[in-house]
Amino acid sequence: MARLAIIAALLAVIVLLFRSFLRSDPYAAPSTEMVQDPNCGTFVPKPEAVFRKVGDRDCYFCSQKCADEYQSRNAHNSAS
Repeated sequence: MARLAIIAALLAVIVLLFRSFLRSDPYAAPSTEMVQDPNCGTFVPKPEAVFRKVGDRDCYFCSQKCADEYQSRNAHNSAS
């Protein structure tokens, strides 16, 4: 009877190990959407980007500086 319990326990451990190898990597970073800054071309994760509405477009920037430059340049070009 003890042998049966040991065999069942070993079988359970083997099944658990096998299932853990089939899962995706638990340490992998979650995927996030990347957006491109229209001012400098840098790609940044969308949650970390600076958002601005420029005209009727939603724009995402890598920094406040790029957002300001793009918005001032775009305002200057649309005024001409």
